[in-house]
Amino acid sequence: MNLLGKFFGFGQMKTPEVVSGAVSTEEGMEVMLVDTSQKIKIESGAEPLFSASGAERRRAEAIYDAWMKRAMRNGKFAEGVTITPALAEVLLKHNPDNRKISRIAVNKYASDMSGGRWEFNGEAIVISDTGELKDGQTRLTACVQSGVSFQTIVVVGVSRQSRETLDQGARRTPGQQLQMLGYKDSSNLGHAGRVYWQLATHGRVSSAPEFACTWPQILETVEENPGLCDTAYGHRAWKAKLGGVGLHVALRLWCANIGGVTAAEKFFEPVVSSLGFRGKTDPAYQLHKRLEEGKKLNEVERAAFVIKAWNAFRRGQPIRVLKFLPGEDFPQAE
Repeated sequence: MNLLGKFFGFGQMKTPEVVSGAVSTEEGMEVMLVDTSQKIKIESGAEPLFSASGAERRRAEAIYDAWMKRAMRNGKFAEGVTITPALAEVLLKHNPDNRKISRIAVNKYASDMSGGRWEFNGEAIVISDTGELKDGQTRLTACVQSGVSFQTIVVVGVSRQSRETLDQGARRTPGQQLQMLGYKDSSNLGHAGRVYWQLATHGRVSSAPEFACTWPQILETVEENPGLCDTAYGHRAWKAKLGGVGLHVALRLWCANIGGVTAAEKFFEPVVSSLGFRGKTDPAYQLHKRLEEGKKLNEVERAAFVIKAWNAFRRGQPIRVLKFLPGEDFPQAE
């Protein structure tokens, strides 16, 4: 019995041993292996990045077949298992009419698995009493893509019709997750963590799905950058009607880590206080003016204006008009 099985107390079954094209289980039953010559597709028209060897695939097929025999004999059951990429391949073969998979979600999950951030949270892989995969296709596809095994609970033998009730609950936001871990001002902190992660990973702020991050990536960012927890400056910026708290916290720390805390303080303080400007061509003045007047600016535009003004400040370059044109590349902080 593996660790998850001991913890949850689920019934366990010894991994079947392959014997001359069949498998023998602890109950003494024999299950014939199914044909595995046809590779699964993890996305329409795309081959999986991981490809199991013949022995790995036969072992995975044996496990699946033994699960189905056990469910037919004893009814539905649950057990803790380690899903290998080979076993994920086999389960995905039995996924005929699930919802269309999100490549963006798969990439996020695969990144967390490869980066060691993936954690078991109690969500199960669910297989119906007729053998079809009911829940878990994104996790399984990410396992195949990353080539990394993961621990989970597998529930086998649930009625096929019950899948209509899956995924009906509301997901916790990063802010709610951080609050549960004891962080203060957690909603704004979660926002700051997301923006900072985007800057550190992609060099830009974006609302596009392909630039979104996962909860483990936000938590890792917050833990590695404790300065994000100091949200006082962000609240001052928000009260001055310059934009969201989390956005300004992340941008200020990002610039401070590039140009130094003293330089960041000298640039950002006048922006929120509207005091100490060095004339109308001062980058801090132009930024304050642009943000204060820009009620319809989105987050990406606000971030771009902050970084453009910061770069001009660092160069000692005056600005008469602060612009960020449609289609222009997102600026890189200097």
